[in-house]
Amino acid sequence: MMKWIAALAATMALLQPGAGEAACTRPDPALLRGVWQDFRAATLEGRPEQAARFYRFPLKLLSPYDGDKPRLLPRAVFIAHYEELFRQQMDSDAQDLLSQMKKGGGREYIGEPPFNEQKCAYVVPTRIGDYNFSYDPKSGWRIESLYHPYWDLYDALVR
Repeated sequence: MMKWIAALAATMALLQPGAGEAACTRPDPALLRGVWQDFRAATLEGRPEQAARFYRFPLKLLSPYDGDKPRLLPRAVFIAHYEELFRQQMDSDAQDLLSQMKKGGGREYIGEPPFNEQKCAYVVPTRIGDYNFSYDPKSGWRIESLYHPYWDLYDALVR
């Protein structure tokens, strides 16, 4: 009879609100700084396969202009056209993304957007330069989208 009472008590404890749920833990902001530094190193060294592990695919290329629809970039296209996407300067007035990253020197500002404790998630992505990071408890910080000065280059890449 004691085993039955103990089993009933354990079951009742599980039925209590919040029982069995893992506590929501806000990611350490220093973790994103480390991911950013690792990402910068892979990007500056021109290693597309290493850089790709920091992205969530399909990657959203965002226009620098309001109202334009994002372009979705699959991983295979990203790897195949890495040089064109990040190292090519299309006109004399703009810098390519790699030059912009070098200019930042690794000291880019990293803000902290609002965190929703009930959903255990950030309300909006965390922006560093032109890159939007989102956090997933299973995969960690990943780049979900980026503002690309030549986002229409996408049309030529996916053909």
